[in-house]
Amino acid sequence: MDTQMWVITHKNYPGISDDLYRTLHVGRALSQDLGYTGDDTGDNISLKNRNYCELTGLYWLWKNNQCDIIGVCHYRRFFLEKGRMLTKEYIEKTLNDYDIIVPTCGMVKEENVRKQYAANHYEEDFDICRDVISEKYPEYVEAFDIMAESKLLNFCNMIITRKNIFDDYCKWLFDVLFEVEKRVDISDRDNYQKRIFGFLSERLIKVWLIKNEYKVKEQNVKMMDSDELDKKSSLNNAIRNVYQKITAGILKKYLSPTSLPEKINQSVCSDGRIPVWTYWWDGEEQSPEAVKKCIKSIRDNIDSNKYKLHVITLADCQQYVTFSNIIIDKVNSGKMPLNILAHRLSMELLYRYGGVWISPECFVADERVNDFIDSGEFVSLKHEGICDKSFLKGPAGFPLFGFVMESIDTYFSFKDDLLSQDMTDEFINIACEHMDYVRNDVDKCPDNNKNCEFFKENADRVYREEIWDDVVKDTWLYKLQSDRQYKQKNIIDKDTFYGKIICR
Repeated sequence: MDTQMWVITHKNYPGISDDLYRTLHVGRALSQDLGYTGDDTGDNISLKNRNYCELTGLYWLWKNNQCDIIGVCHYRRFFLEKGRMLTKEYIEKTLNDYDIIVPTCGMVKEENVRKQYAANHYEEDFDICRDVISEKYPEYVEAFDIMAESKLLNFCNMIITRKNIFDDYCKWLFDVLFEVEKRVDISDRDNYQKRIFGFLSERLIKVWLIKNEYKVKEQNVKMMDSDELDKKSSLNNAIRNVYQKITAGILKKYLSPTSLPEKINQSVCSDGRIPVWTYWWDGEEQSPEAVKKCIKSIRDNIDSNKYKLHVITLADCQQYVTFSNIIIDKVNSGKMPLNILAHRLSMELLYRYGGVWISPECFVADERVNDFIDSGEFVSLKHEGICDKSFLKGPAGFPLFGFVMESIDTYFSFKDDLLSQDMTDEFINIACEHMDYVRNDVDKCPDNNKNCEFFKENADRVYREEIWDDVVKDTWLYKLQSDRQYKQKNIIDKDTFYGKIICR
């Protein structure tokens, strides 16, 4: 399959070693040739670059390039998966399940997108754009108004999709923008505000996605120097190779369900309830405030008729699990961090007994957790298609749990140092890549709790009901940080999101 990622640039940059990535010099008709493929050949709008920005590149790719799958990123902004640049394999696999990949939604600070645009640009341009859509594409007006009243946008004008979908999008987008261009006078504006069509297109892609009801995969985007990303990707690949070697022998045992050891189905709930597991090594009473709030939220919201909460401590953990002498020695010597020991604990608890694991840094907002637990034999916190170890449910003997447990043990039997904090995630990814029956179970669980990182950036901000109402619609699980001191009130005694939601 001919899959191409195009890096849009207007200046020299280090480049990317992966052949998947190609460079397109936008606005070349207005500047000195940089030696890259330029957007000034064939059917092009290169001369409009100062007003259309990266869109002159999109136009050129639409009119002059043929491939099966096409993607657009920027010389400073790249799509990332687990900290690595996207590969050809990842893109093609993702587009088997989704229609389009776009940047993860960002939340505007203002009341909605319309007011955000008015605060930063010329509000009349926004209205003219709606007028054009109303006249030329009236079936898109409802979607435009939904976008205008929303607080979320997919910024950056970056997209990955099949070429036929890309062409359809460009045909619609440029038809709208060329008409808007006829109706606005930007001659007296500064250079920044003359980039009107790039600004509008960041809003219009949301309109197009809403109207056409495409299945959209939101992907993390990070602003980084490409050389830095290249080096980071190389390092990550080297680390991943170590994990692959460590787990090669273990995989052989788990590649076929028939070769698996018998399920260990020991009951820890004599009354028939399903165990829900969490921990704090020093005990719940000695935990930080945020952890106390999280554990309480789990206890308050799980159905106590169906589930029984177990809070495991360092003192009592070996009543439930068995750590080898090697693991104990590595922990005592500081070579195995306690957070990795917690991951190891979660995997053995689930492998031995089944049930639900919820990290003590996860706040459960309401009783929707019960419907989620009941929705499948295996479920997990999941976003961007990735299984998250913070929340896992599965039966005793589920191969994923056994594989990760054995992989952690094997790693520390050979290694004295931790190569990365993502080790457990990597073992989960390896299992999903190589064990089809595990991958199938993981795939059955839909993406969920898209705003689970909300408190990372917003915990200490002033509470606003309309924002929270929007966030909580499809999210009931939120990650907190045990070592962070959160504010309940701001400097003028207004409730923060943490104070209003977590401490209520």
